[in-house]
Amino acid sequence: MVLEPIWEADFSIHSYGFRPNRSTYDAISYLSNRLTGVSGEGYQWIIEGDISSYFDTIPHRKLIKAINKRVADKDIRELLWKFLRAGVMYRKDFEETLIGTPQGGIVSPLLANIYLHELDRYMESKYLNLNRDQRSWRRKKGKGNFLYVRYADDFVVLCNGTKAEAQAMKEELRGFLSIKGLTLSEEKTKVTHITEGFKFLGYWIIRDVGTRGKMVPKVLIPESANKRFSHKIQRFDTKLKTLQVPTFQFG
Repeated sequence: MVLEPIWEADFSIHSYGFRPNRSTYDAISYLSNRLTGVSGEGYQWIIEGDISSYFDTIPHRKLIKAINKRVADKDIRELLWKFLRAGVMYRKDFEETLIGTPQGGIVSPLLANIYLHELDRYMESKYLNLNRDQRSWRRKKGKGNFLYVRYADDFVVLCNGTKAEAQAMKEELRGFLSIKGLTLSEEKTKVTHITEGFKFLGYWIIRDVGTRGKMVPKVLIPESANKRFSHKIQRFDTKLKTLQVPTFQFG
């Protein structure tokens, strides 16, 4: 309650996870709106960003250094340090927590956003806060522009340039995160074309032919999620049939 208002004044509009009055639906809506109409037709390449074991690998000292930029109260600093270094009990053994934020800790989501705020600022300063003339100049020079949205440790970058530029952005992000002590997941971080679709926050987003014959963005439920739900219904139905329902006679 003390820390959240301090950073809410600074947090990026491109960050949606674990923040008041923001949700997965807002993040999906942002992407859908940016991919709609003439302005969205140029964004063809998608970088699906995923940070390996993010909550478990946040470096404590670098995190506290980021917090110290805004918090002068030594008691708050010491309390946060104790949260991070509290350790965990695994069966009967005590294990130190030298990196990462406490699983289920009430302050962990905020701390995670504070640390990745540096990534948001990096993207804004280099690519997102350009005006129309600057974006137009980049396109005339054969350079692509980028859009970006982040939800906790999952993020998406849209590129209206070439696939090679999208690949270069992926490597640029890998280098930036490496400086912060984080690792970009090679398996989950993909560069895909919008017509192939990509998964984000449990939804499948793709540009496909709409009802009027034009290419439009679609937000769908992934087929894998449909299958899981169908299997649950089938298991429930099977279990229901095996139950013996007592019968009653009246009169």
